[in-house]
Order: sequence, then structure tokens, then C-alpha cells
Amino acid sequence: MNQDENKNNLPEATFTTSEVATMLRISDATLLRWLKAEKIPGFFRVGRRWLIRKSDYEAYIGKQVSGEITQKQNE
Repeated sequence: MNQDENKNNLPEATFTTSEVATMLRISDATLLRWLKAEKIPGFFRVGRRWLIRKSDYEAYIGKQVSGEITQKQNE
């Protein structure tokens, strides 16, 4: 098995709600409200914990940034 095949077998990195809230500079309570309102896609539950894949979080941030850039260009 080469390194690329081994990487595909490893679980993808995830963030907890606390980690995401810290990165977004919002409270944990605000993030949980956003999750319940489905404002941030990609979160899933494992037992009692909410997690988001790193790639899903990065895609969400990328869309937010490009959306802001598009809005500013249209002004």
C-alpha cells in the first residue's frame, strides 16, 4: 500500500463546536443556535458531540468569503 492509499483510510480531521466557535469568534451558544437553524452545513453528531469535517468547515468559510467579495463588487 502506498502513502496515498493509506491517507484515504485515515479518518478525516474534524473540529468540535468549541473549536469552530473560537475560530469564528462567537460564543458556543450562538454556534449551537446556528446549527439548529441550519446556517452552517456539514455538522453531524457522534453521540452527544457535534462535529464538522475540516473540509466542510473550510468550504463554508470559502463560500462566506467569496460571497462577501461578490457583494462588495456589486455595490
